[in-house]
Amino acid sequence: MRKFALFAFSFSAAVFLTRYVLYSNWQMPAAALFLVLGVLSLLLKGDARLRAMLAAFGLAGGLIWNLLYTSLFLNPFMYLDGQTAVISGEVADYPQKTSQGVSLYVYLSAKNSRLTLKTLLYADAEQGNLAPGDRIKVNAKLCRSNISFGQENDYYTSNGVFLIAYKKGEPDVQKAARLPVRYYPQFLSKALREKISELFPKDTAPFMTALLSGDRSQLAKDHFLTSAMSSTGVSHVVAVSGMHISFLVGFIMLFMRSRRTGALIAVPTILLFMAMVGNTPSVVRAGIMQVFLLLAPLFNRENDTVTSLGAALMLLLLLNPYSAANAGLQLSFASIAGITLFSSDINSALLSLGGNGGIFENKIVARLWSFVSASLSSSAGALVFTTPLIAMYFNKVSLIAPLSNLLVLWPVSIAFCGGLVSVLLGFLFPPAGRAAALLVSWPARYIVSAVERLSGFQFASVSMLSVFLRLWLIFTYAVLIRLYLIRKRKPRLIIPVCSIIIALCLSILLSGLMSDRAKMTVTAVDVGQGASIVVTTRAHTFVVDCGGGKSENTGNYTSEYLHSVNRRVIDALVITHFDTDHINGVNQLMQNSRVGLLALPNSPVGREDSGNLRDKIIAAAHQNGTEIVYINDIFKLYSEDVSLSLFPVKGASGDNDNGLIVLCSAGEYDTLITGDADSATEQRLVKNNPIPDIEVLVVGHHGSKYSTSEDFLDAVKPETALISVGYNSYGHPTREVLERLASRSITVFRTDISGNVTVRSN
Repeated sequence: MRKFALFAFSFSAAVFLTRYVLYSNWQMPAAALFLVLGVLSLLLKGDARLRAMLAAFGLAGGLIWNLLYTSLFLNPFMYLDGQTAVISGEVADYPQKTSQGVSLYVYLSAKNSRLTLKTLLYADAEQGNLAPGDRIKVNAKLCRSNISFGQENDYYTSNGVFLIAYKKGEPDVQKAARLPVRYYPQFLSKALREKISELFPKDTAPFMTALLSGDRSQLAKDHFLTSAMSSTGVSHVVAVSGMHISFLVGFIMLFMRSRRTGALIAVPTILLFMAMVGNTPSVVRAGIMQVFLLLAPLFNRENDTVTSLGAALMLLLLLNPYSAANAGLQLSFASIAGITLFSSDINSALLSLGGNGGIFENKIVARLWSFVSASLSSSAGALVFTTPLIAMYFNKVSLIAPLSNLLVLWPVSIAFCGGLVSVLLGFLFPPAGRAAALLVSWPARYIVSAVERLSGFQFASVSMLSVFLRLWLIFTYAVLIRLYLIRKRKPRLIIPVCSIIIALCLSILLSGLMSDRAKMTVTAVDVGQGASIVVTTRAHTFVVDCGGGKSENTGNYTSEYLHSVNRRVIDALVITHFDTDHINGVNQLMQNSRVGLLALPNSPVGREDSGNLRDKIIAAAHQNGTEIVYINDIFKLYSEDVSLSLFPVKGASGDNDNGLIVLCSAGEYDTLITGDADSATEQRLVKNNPIPDIEVLVVGHHGSKYSTSEDFLDAVKPETALISVGYNSYGHPTREVLERLASRSITVFRTDISGNVTVRSN
């Protein structure tokens, strides 16, 4: 059995090499090299010969398969990249609502071929009545899915979507006479989601939908909860995986008289459930491993976790080699690998702490400690390999994860199994289903409440944006590796554990001292095509704008930066104007940090504020107890070491020129933030207000040629310019602005090149 595992892991390792190490033109020579090594391994003797052959041929197979997959399944469609063309295909799932209409998956047909490619199509709301199996033909603009905001992004390709299409004309739709059998799982998933929404109260329906079906679209609207789940390390609760599969199998086995009968029923149920939740990498991994576990006794074989893990990984990469870059896949397999390798030893060590005497002689206490030990060891084992991945992908590490998992996982099983019962009853007799759902809502509320409360602890998670905390993480793994290497000596744990804790405290302290050392620190947070400027002093924190086009989680980028410098409270949040790219992250930011004062321009809704964000921001401020100030005249905020001056400006060309301009001063060190004001507004500012020579200018309108005029630069004389900009179709920052800055020897930093940009006063 382990021989197959060796081949499977070698195959998978080769696929990972193609994603992260080997250029495409190196892959065929590398495959040839491994094939030669496989043949040469025949010269070896004994088990070494077979193992070397399996490893070499597995590596060669993974490289060759990646090339074949690209050549056979992707290249026939790539001519459509950048084209506007008439496409046709079969609808693969029910449409999802978007802010502009709907999105739906379509199996796009290739010319003169029976091949199809999964494509994401954005269409109008009128196409919301489409169903799986329908045929659609439409003129659309197409592009590769791996380019997002001008940068390569593996999100769509790792999920099997390689083209994105935007509808340009009226579609020709041919409705299916009946739902094809292959789309029954999608129908059942839709029915499940609708039934959950019908049965459960509004406050628990989004959580239960995510828990039971894996659909997190409604839960994602609660930015505070999703951020809290990430901070406390329990996001996996709603990422359908091994835990959910185990609950499902356990639920089935409760009603079975024999394990054989239970296995025969559970296996097809698992396969159906996998399809219903979209065959995500985590659930496929869990489903395959559970199928191995159930079927092994039926064939008089012993289940081997390593082999089933290798088989699951190899199958996923055979179906889509690009899924190697999927964060969910990596976290899922890393979690199981850690549990398999380390949880047993951790559990033994924890159980040994109880000793043989004292309160642990009490059976109830002993059983309770056994439960706590098993939960903690499982969580700790899972974190061994997932923590570096979480730090890399999400820029944070949850310190409270073991405790939060201990407190949350046991009610999750109740909520999951109870939710299944509620839904089944709901289909049979709706009043009984609603009654059961009311009961199940209580463990769901407990989970949500526990997560939100735990996330409120000062250091529930730490940001990896801090170089000191990155060094702490490296130090921690160095200590753990040494402990693992000398484990046979049974070393005392008190010294390494204390050293890790002391190093953590020092890292947090140094991160805070770095931000407190300067009188004033100005940071342009990398939020893509938008703006979020953080101004910190030794005692205060100010944020000017929070919006951008990098993702829907713009507010989290600013929150992560604030947490990396130990700032949890914002003294004042200033909105320069109400364009979406300056405010679409404000609500998230206010949910993640306590805001004392919200300063708003007394102007109408922004031209681009299509989502009524202004009203939502004001409502959120009232709900959070934040003081709101509407700025009509010059408004100044003072502290012992800094002043913040807000200048309302009036213009004629729209909301951009009817906002606020912000001057931050720490002694003789001044920073000017102009929002999207144009050159005429800039001239009125310097003409009507005593603006001093400044050290830092946050360039207006992301580098638009209509801002940052020569006269304005000559008036304020900046030494350093920060440009908050991301991928855009406007040409920002423009050549004209860059030349104006260069001609005056002004040092320029851009967030699209440097990421977060920080300037500190002397």
